[in-house]
Amino acid sequence: MVVTTREHQEKTIVGPLIGVILVITIIAAFAVVILRQTAAQEQKEELNAQAVQQAEQAQLQAQAATRSQPQEDAVVAASSFQFPSDMKAAMVEPGREFLTVLSGHIEQAELALSGEEQQLQQQQTLDPPEIDEQQVRDEIDQMVQDAAELGLDTLFVSLENAYGTLWESPGVMTSFDALGYLYDSAHQAGLSLYGVHDLSFVVGGSGRMSYISAVDAQTLDQCAEQMKSIVSGSQLDGLLLDGYLNPETDYSYAAFTQTGANVSMDTYMTESTTLLVKTARQAAQEADASLPVGLAVSPVWATADEQEGGIDLAYTQTSLGAYHADTKGMIEQGLCDFVVVKNYGATASETLPFEQIADWWNDTLSQSGVAALMGHASSRAGVWENGWGPNYELATQWEIAQGEEAFSGSVFNSLETLLQDPNYTTYYLTEAWTQAEEGAAEEQTSDGESQEDASQPQTMQTASATQAEPAAQADLYTIDAGQAQQVEDGESIGSGSYQDLADSYAGASILEQISPVGNRSVAHGDTIIITAVAQEGARVTAEVNGETISLTETNRSAGISGYRRYSAEYEVDGTGMTSSDMGNVVVTATLNGSSDSLTGAKLTFQLDSLPSSSGSYGTSSNPPSGSSSSSSSSSSNGYVRPELSTSPTKAIGDGTLVQVVAEQAWTFPVNKNSIYPDTDCYPLPYGMMDYVTGEMVSIKDGSKYRYYYKLASGRRVYCEDVEAVTSGVSIRNNRITNMTVRATNDFTYVILQSDNPVSFLPSYSTGRIRFEFQNTSSTPGDLSLSQNPLFSSATWNGSTLTLELLDNNGFLGYKAYHENGNIVLRFNNPTGIEGARITVDPGHGGSDPGVADNIDPDWPEKRINWELAQAIADALEEKGAEVNLLNTYNNTTTMQSRLAQAKNFDSSLFLCIHTNSSEVNTSASGSECYYFYPFAKKLAAQMSSATSDGLSTSDRGAKYDVFYVTRDPQMVGILSEVGFLTNSTEYGKMQQDSYQESVGEAVADAIEEYLEAAGSEYAGRTGTQSTGTALTASDGPTFNEDAEDSTGYNIIGDHTYGSSGSSGSSSSSSSSNNDDEDDEDEDNTSSSSGSSSSSSRPSGPVSETVIAEGPGMGDVQYIIFTDPENKKLNMEVGDEKQLGIKLTGDSTVTRKYTTSDKYVATIDEDGVVHAVGAGSCKITVVAGDQGGTIDVRVTGDSYSASNDSGSGNSRGSNSSNSGRVEDVTGKTVETTGITIKASRSAVHAGESMQLQVTFSPSNATGEDIEWSITRGSLYGEVDNRGVFTGIESGFSTVKAETADGEHSATLRIEII
Repeated sequence: MVVTTREHQEKTIVGPLIGVILVITIIAAFAVVILRQTAAQEQKEELNAQAVQQAEQAQLQAQAATRSQPQEDAVVAASSFQFPSDMKAAMVEPGREFLTVLSGHIEQAELALSGEEQQLQQQQTLDPPEIDEQQVRDEIDQMVQDAAELGLDTLFVSLENAYGTLWESPGVMTSFDALGYLYDSAHQAGLSLYGVHDLSFVVGGSGRMSYISAVDAQTLDQCAEQMKSIVSGSQLDGLLLDGYLNPETDYSYAAFTQTGANVSMDTYMTESTTLLVKTARQAAQEADASLPVGLAVSPVWATADEQEGGIDLAYTQTSLGAYHADTKGMIEQGLCDFVVVKNYGATASETLPFEQIADWWNDTLSQSGVAALMGHASSRAGVWENGWGPNYELATQWEIAQGEEAFSGSVFNSLETLLQDPNYTTYYLTEAWTQAEEGAAEEQTSDGESQEDASQPQTMQTASATQAEPAAQADLYTIDAGQAQQVEDGESIGSGSYQDLADSYAGASILEQISPVGNRSVAHGDTIIITAVAQEGARVTAEVNGETISLTETNRSAGISGYRRYSAEYEVDGTGMTSSDMGNVVVTATLNGSSDSLTGAKLTFQLDSLPSSSGSYGTSSNPPSGSSSSSSSSSSNGYVRPELSTSPTKAIGDGTLVQVVAEQAWTFPVNKNSIYPDTDCYPLPYGMMDYVTGEMVSIKDGSKYRYYYKLASGRRVYCEDVEAVTSGVSIRNNRITNMTVRATNDFTYVILQSDNPVSFLPSYSTGRIRFEFQNTSSTPGDLSLSQNPLFSSATWNGSTLTLELLDNNGFLGYKAYHENGNIVLRFNNPTGIEGARITVDPGHGGSDPGVADNIDPDWPEKRINWELAQAIADALEEKGAEVNLLNTYNNTTTMQSRLAQAKNFDSSLFLCIHTNSSEVNTSASGSECYYFYPFAKKLAAQMSSATSDGLSTSDRGAKYDVFYVTRDPQMVGILSEVGFLTNSTEYGKMQQDSYQESVGEAVADAIEEYLEAAGSEYAGRTGTQSTGTALTASDGPTFNEDAEDSTGYNIIGDHTYGSSGSSGSSSSSSSSNNDDEDDEDEDNTSSSSGSSSSSSRPSGPVSETVIAEGPGMGDVQYIIFTDPENKKLNMEVGDEKQLGIKLTGDSTVTRKYTTSDKYVATIDEDGVVHAVGAGSCKITVVAGDQGGTIDVRVTGDSYSASNDSGSGNSRGSNSSNSGRVEDVTGKTVETTGITIKASRSAVHAGESMQLQVTFSPSNATGEDIEWSITRGSLYGEVDNRGVFTGIESGFSTVKAETADGEHSATLRIEII
C-alpha cells in the first residue's frame, strides 16, 4: 500500500502480519486473490468468507504462539511523575515559531512527499539552507520568553516533519543540537518541554523522510529504533504519540486478503493501528522507563450509531470508524500515561461542539484513571468560521476544560497564533487565567489548610503500574541532593509547577541581572528606576551618587525559578552639585552571609538642568495659573493649544519625563502583553506629562511589533505619542490649588488650577467617576454642588477627585484638555431627548460595501445600514434631537474621520449601525449591540432590545468588545448589529420600508427612555461654584475630520438615499474609482498623458482589478509568491513580468488581481505585470479567502506630461518631486507658503495614497518639493513623488518642504 496523500492531516498506516501463515493458508489466500480478480464485484463478500475459513487454523496457531510468550508484549510501567494540576501549554513547530529559515524547504518537502507534483513544479527550487546557529538560538530564546510572559508553563514541540528531524538521525535538520538547546532554554525559563512524535514518518539511511507504507516486521523494527533514538538521545520531559490513524485506501483490501486473517477487515486494520502504538510505547519504555508517553486522540472516538457508548453526534470522520484507531481501547489497555484530546471544534460548532465532546471524554477518562490534557485549536481563533469568531472563544473553552475533573490542563495547538492575539482571543484567555488565579488566592486565604492539601501535585501513572517499587518512582527530572532529601522526607518540591522544578537550571549567583546599564544622562528632578533579579529572600541595595538605597521585592516575574525582581526609585536632586560625574550604579545582593555585586549604568548629570525660580509648565509661554486676569484664560471661547515643553531630539529612557504630543494618547495596561486597551484605559490628552519607567517595550502584532513606553501612572502609550520634556522641568510634588465647577446648558466644566499638566487615571463605577492625579501632593477643598445638573459633589481623597452623579445613569461622556495652566474636564450634561446631540453612523460605505457576497447586489450591507440609519435619524429628529447623520453611503470614510465628526459635533451618543452575518449558520438570527466602556452597557442593552422589537426578531443582548468607534469616552458609543443578512427572513425585512421605520421608531423610543433616565429632571441647572477665584475654560480642541476629502461631513437631516458628494477619496478597490472622475481640479488637466491613454494621469493612485475565472470551488490554504520570492519587483517602463504564484489547496479557484495604481503597473488575467509609468504600487492577488501582496517599483519615463516647458506637472500635482510651473503670463510668482492635501486622513496598511502640495498664493509659480517622514517612520513611508504608503497600524507625520528650505508643511496620517 503506497500512501500518496494525507487525509484529514493524518497518514495512512496499514496492516501487520497476524501470525505465522502456514503454506496451505498462503496458497489458499493467493487463490482468493485470483478469484477476486476474475469475479464480479458482487462476489467480494463470498471471497472474504472463504479467506476467513481457510485462515482459521493458522489464526489459532498464531494465537497460541502469542500466548506462549506472555512477557513479549507486556507494557513496561512508566514511573510516576509530577503533573501540573493546571498545565498551560502550547505547541511549536520548526519552520513556524523557530528555525524559520527552513519554512520554505519544509513546505516543498511536504508537497513532494504528498505527491503534489504540479504545485511543486510551480515553485522555484530552493538552494540548500544556510542555518545561522546563533540566529536559531535567538529565535528559540525569544519564543520561550514569549511563552513564559504569556503565562504558559509547557511547550510541545514537533520532533519531525517532511524535511527532517530535530532528534539525531540521518535526516537531522541542524548540525547542532537545536532540540537540546530548546530544552535548556525552556527549563531556564521555568517551562517544561514535551516532544510530539509522528509515527507515520520513517527516516531513510540517506536522511530522506518517507511515510510508512505497511505495518510489517520491518516497519515495526524501524518504529522501535526511531523511538529508542528519540528517547535515549534527547532531553524531554515527556513524549506525545500522534500520526497513527489508518484510513482505508485502495491498497487496504489487497493487503488484508494477503494476510489471510480470520477477522473482519475493520478488525484487522484496527488491530494494526493498535500494534503500531504498542510497539512505539514499548520501545520508549525500554529506553527510559521513567519517561511519560502520551497519546494524542481525535475528538470523536465513535458515534452512538457506530458503537455502544459512543457520542451522540452525526459525525463521519471518527477515529474508530473512518481511521481504524481504537483510541478508547488503547487507553483502557494502558498504552499511554496521559492523553491529549484534540478537541478542535468551537463551542458553537454544530459538527464538533466543544463542550459536548469535552463532557464525553471526561466521563470516559474518569473511568480509566488516565490523566488528560484538553487540546484547543488556537490556530483557528478569530477566523469567523465554524463558530471561531468570538474573541472569548478560547477563554470559554478553557473555563469549560477547568470544570472537567479528568483534565489537568490545556494544550493550545499554535503558540504563533496565541502571540498574534487575533480578535483579542488571547487577551480574553489570559484574563480568564488571571481571574482564576485571583479566585484561587482568595480561596487559599480563607481556607489555608484545605488549600494546602489541594495544592499537592497530581501524580500520574500508567494504568498497569499498580505495584511500583519506590526506586521505580523517581522523579522524571534530574534533581539535586537537597531536593532528593526533600522528597525522601515527604516534602513537596515547590507547588507542583514545572517552573518550580527549574531551580537546578538557574545560575548559582545570588544576583543575576540589574538595570539600568550603559551610560545614562540625567537631569534635576529625573527619577531613575533601579531593578535587580536576585534570589528570593535576598537583601538588595544600590549605591547611587554616594547614597545607599534599598530595593524592595516586587510581584513581577523574574523569569527564573527561585528568583524575584527587586525595584527602587532614586530621584535626582542636583541642588549644590558642581560636577557632572555621578559615578556608576552598583547593586549588591546579600543572602545567608554571601554577597554578589554588579555594576550598572554610569550616570552623567546635566548641570544646566538645575532648577530655576519659575514653577511654570517648563518653557511654555503660557502662565502657570488659571487666573481670570489672564486674557487667554479668561476667554470662554476659542481654545488655544498650549505650547509644549518637549525636545524631539532628547532620548527617552527609564525616568525620563515625557509629554503627550498627539491629539490624545491611547493608553494600554502595563501588566498585560496585549495590543488592546482595558476598560479602565482612558486616553491622555495633548500636553499631559508623566515619567517613563523602564525602557521601550515591544509587543508583537502579527508579523510586526508595536512599540510603547510604560508610564509611572501604570499605563502604556505608543512611543510616537510622547516626547521627552526639556531639562530643568520636574512635576514631582505637583499642587492643584483651585477647583471650579461650572455648568452651562450643554456642559459641566471641572477646572483645576495645577502647577503642571500631570497625567491622571479616570475610573468609572455606577454613580460616580474618579480621577487619580499623578505626582500630586496638594489638592484644594471639597465642593457640595447645588447648582449643577450632573454632579452632587466634588470631593478629594489624597490626589483622587471623586465626582458623585446625581443620577446613577447620568454619565454621558467627557473630554479632557489643558489650557492656560488649568486641567479641564468637560462633561456632557443630561438633556432628555429634546436637544440631545446624537451622531448616527451608517457602517461601511463608498468603496467598502460590507457584506456583499451571496446576497442581492442591489442591497449590499452598506445600503441596508444606510436605510436603517436614515430611519433612526428621522425618528430621533421627530422627537426633537439634533442628529448628525454621517454621509457615508457613497463616500469611503475612515474610522478616525467618523469618530472625529462625532466628537466635533459634541455628541452625547454615538450610534454605529451595522448588520450581522454568519458564514456557517444561515439560520442565525437576532439583534445584538456592542459596547466598550461600562457606562455604555445600558445603552447597548436597550439598543439591542429596540432593534429586535423593530425587526420582530430575538434579542441577543449587549456584548462587550473593542471597536475603534466605541472606545472614546467623549460620548456614549455603541455598535449595533441590527439583524442577519445571511438569514433570508431578516434580510428581506431589512429591505422593507415598514421594518426600517419600525426599527427607527423603536430605537428613538429607547433613546428617549435612556436619556430620560439619565438625570433629565436636573437638566437646565446652571451655575458656578469654586474653592477660590472662579476659573473659566473654552470648549477645548476640535479633531481633524479631513474636511477636504469631499465626503460631505456633518450632514444633518439630509437623508436622501444615494446622495453623493463629489467623491475625491481614493481606495484600493476599483469599485470606488472611475476614470471620468480622475481629475479633481481643472487646473490639473492641462498636461497630456505619456501613455496611449487619452486621459491625463490623475494626481492620486487609481486602483484596478481584473478577475481570472476558475472552475474550482475548493479551499485555498495559502498563497506563496515564488517569483519574485521576496515580494519586491523592480521594473523599467515597458517591461513585462509573469508572477510566480503557488496556491496550496484548490489551485483552480477564481483569482482576483488588483493594482493599487494602474498608472504605475497593471496586471492581466494571466498574472502578467506590465510596467506603465514611473512610481510605486502594490499588486494584490486574492484566491478563495487567501491573499498576498507584492511591492512594485517602476523607473523610466512616466505619465508626467511632456509639454513645451519640459515639465509635465501641474501646480500642486506631485507625480514627481517637482511642483514648479510657469504662470500663464510668463512671470515668476514667489511662493509665500505651502499646505499638504490628501484625499483622506487614513490609509490601510499596504495601501498607498498620492499627496498633493498647494502653493500660496494661488498663482504662485511653485517650487521643487522634497518629501520625508518626520515622525512614525515605522508606520508609513513616502517616496519622492509624494506617494504615501502605510506599513502598519499607527500614525505617521509627512513633511513637504520646498527645495530652498524656505517653506514646509506637515500632515499626520493614520495607518489602519
